[in-house]
Amino acid sequence: MKKIVAMMLAAVMVLMLFAGCGAVPATNDGGSKPAEADSEKEDEGAEAEAESSDLPKVTVEVICGSVPSETESIQAAISEITKEYGFVVELLPIEIGNAATQLNLLLSGGDDTLDIYTTIGVTYNTAVNNGQALELTDLLKDYEAEMKTALTESVYNSGYLSGKLYGVGRLLDQASTPCYSIRADIAEQYGYKNGDKIDLDILTELFAKIRADYPDIPLIGPNNGQPNIGDSRVDALNNKLGVLGNYGQDETVIDYLTREDRRQEPCDRRDHSRLLVIGKHSGKLEHRHFYDIVDFLQPGDCLVLNNSRVLPARLYGIKEGTGANVEFLLLNNRGDDVWECIAGPGKRAKEGTRFVFGDRVLVGDVLQVLNNGNRLVKFTYEGIFLERLNEIGEMPLPHYITHKLEDKERYQTVYAKPAGSAAAPTAGLHYTPELLEKIREKGVKIAYITLHVGIGTFRPVKAENIEDHAMHYENYSISEEAASLINETEAAGGRIICTGTTCCRTLESAADENGLVHAGSAATNIFIYPGYRFKCMDELITNFHLPESTLIMLVSALCGRENILNAYSEAIRERYRFFSFGDACFITDAI
Repeated sequence: MKKIVAMMLAAVMVLMLFAGCGAVPATNDGGSKPAEADSEKEDEGAEAEAESSDLPKVTVEVICGSVPSETESIQAAISEITKEYGFVVELLPIEIGNAATQLNLLLSGGDDTLDIYTTIGVTYNTAVNNGQALELTDLLKDYEAEMKTALTESVYNSGYLSGKLYGVGRLLDQASTPCYSIRADIAEQYGYKNGDKIDLDILTELFAKIRADYPDIPLIGPNNGQPNIGDSRVDALNNKLGVLGNYGQDETVIDYLTREDRRQEPCDRRDHSRLLVIGKHSGKLEHRHFYDIVDFLQPGDCLVLNNSRVLPARLYGIKEGTGANVEFLLLNNRGDDVWECIAGPGKRAKEGTRFVFGDRVLVGDVLQVLNNGNRLVKFTYEGIFLERLNEIGEMPLPHYITHKLEDKERYQTVYAKPAGSAAAPTAGLHYTPELLEKIREKGVKIAYITLHVGIGTFRPVKAENIEDHAMHYENYSISEEAASLINETEAAGGRIICTGTTCCRTLESAADENGLVHAGSAATNIFIYPGYRFKCMDELITNFHLPESTLIMLVSALCGRENILNAYSEAIRERYRFFSFGDACFITDAI
């Protein structure tokens, strides 16, 4: 345990030391040093290397403006401290401009290349899901009270994902380039213009005035185009949290969506969730409940539903030989009982390692580590795999749902059949058998298609050019019956109404340029964003989506960016619930 604490301290020290010398160039243009000085430095380095050669080495990647000339002396100073705990530190400085490329090259060398590194371009949540973060819950228990006092309880608790702690939020004064941005039209009302510099006290007073005059504008929020006041360095955890005010005195943690906005549990009755109806072209809004959806459907319409069933794909394994705990998330069935999985911590799941699950209900052997860090795992078991998985697997609930789901079926649609999804097609969670029967009685056709949802769909877009964002492939299947229902509706002038973005992406992948949907099975990585011309889908029922996600871009492509921003602002004001167990919206030309 001391070693792990020391490793964490070493990483913090590295960041602090490099922050002070990041602008120091790698070479000295002011003249060469005396040869004797270089010789003495080399002798000292050789002695230090000899002294520590028998100790384990912790390799730490550090991102800086330019590689400091003091790298070796910083490394030696840190190692002097860590020797007490039985290891030394090796620093690998990386210039910020090249950070993502160099880090990928280092990591491609295998799990042992780096022990501590910064995940450039990877969010906190993704790092945890990819097994790149060490769970710290037990490790930090003894220090919890002091850390909550120093950081405030809200900032400390923001590091929890699914009830486990993987990281601790940093305070604003630790950011290297703190800078707030305020909408010019608002700032000018209070006598400030672009480029003005003000101290923290004035800024706090200004924020208080803006909050009073503009209660609907989030003071700190995601940079998703909605009017906001923000600081790019506040969002260190990628969960829209930030610190505002004087540190240690009156910190105010502001969530873009409050915890209440992110529904932790499903609505008591599926179809009693709320429904925000959005005019696809008009931008008009109506507040309804989901059971009112039948009022907006017409005889001759075709409602498309994704009947994929969610696998209880989260498994907790014990490594044979060491007893180490590793979490696996099953992604794709590669055949012959081999699954592509995310494993975390990944370093414990190398090629050739074996894990047992649920008192040997399942046994998994890691066959290969893929280039993307995922693992190919071959499972052995008695009986039927899906039955064994149902015995011991847990639902792969999103990270923001921290409550334990008592009834696994509430994360399934009432019409779910073929198993294969790593996440629920959540727009369909609102239907009940009774509501579906009312829809049929109205003369609406219902077509069932299958797309097995992967986690790649929900990963945020970080590429500067959205065309550079790589979508993950997902398998889909459309029966002859479903294709005929959809094509007949289209030919008769009826509307094709998709329930969920999964149905939309399936139909748009399977349709030709004339909008004709072809039956069959395939894999799609279609990425729909503003400018896309829809070939088949007319209207969409969907939940509210994460900022910066591919899904928010899809609905913006259908409805228009300004209409979506306006609708989401209204949903926040009216306290709609967001994400998987949240409320729904219907993008339609009916209003």
